[in-house]
Amino acid sequence: MAEGESSGSVGIVAIIAIIVILLLVAFFVIKGGLFGGRSVPSKVDVNIQTPGSGGK
Repeated sequence: MAEGESSGSVGIVAIIAIIVILLLVAFFVIKGGLFGGRSVPSKVDVNIQTPGSGGK
């Protein structure tokens, strides 16, 4: 009986581990924008001024 119980708990732990891994992968895939997570392209406004170009 103890043998059947331990293999059952190992199976449950394996199923939970697989579900957690799949959720992590899905989170990173959606966050990365593979399935349309970012429909608007990111725009960066860069305002660089060199010394002496202060507007004289």
